[in-house]
This record gives sequence, C-alpha cells and structure tokens, in this order.
Amino acid sequence: MAEIAIVHVNRLNMAMNQKDGGQRHQYIVRRAGGAPVYAQAVEILGRTRFIDPRSMPPLKCGARAWAEVEGEILITEPATFHEARAAGAHEREATCPSSLPP
Repeated sequence: MAEIAIVHVNRLNMAMNQKDGGQRHQYIVRRAGGAPVYAQAVEILGRTRFIDPRSMPPLKCGARAWAEVEGEILITEPATFHEARAAGAHEREATCPSSLPP
C-alpha cells in the first residue's frame, strides 16, 4: 500500500488573507515523518478520499475535514510554516503604493 498524505486548508491563513490582502499559503500537505508543506495550490494525481468530519476526531493540528491522498501530489509554490505565514501584509505593502506623499 502506498503512503497516505493528508491535504487540508489552513483556515487561519485564509482568514488573514481576506483581512489584509496577503498571499499566505492556504493549503497544507502532511506526509508521515515529514514537516508539513504549505502550498498556494495542490493538484492531486492519486486516489483521494475526503474524510467526513462527523466520523473522525480532528487532526492534531485542529483540521476537522481533510483529504487522504494515495499517490502523487503536485504542490504550487511550496513553503515552510514560517515562509507561508510571512507572505502576508508586508508583501502587499511592497507591491501597493503608499497613500502618503513621499
């Protein structure tokens, strides 16, 4: 049997992006024994099973609904936790002109 990976949405990053226009990574891919990988998008090429949140307790990270993936997952813009969290308001400030005159 192939290794199962978990894919879920990071609600906190999604909410912060909505609030401040940031570009934080909103998806998390977790594989056994590895650090979580944050992504802007994921493409699932393998067999996938979405878990009914009523049938299982939440994951240790707090996720209540997730997908279990057996097979390859393509990750767009992979990042660590700190890289994903940092892609917030300061990135927006760097690309948006200030409303104050120079």
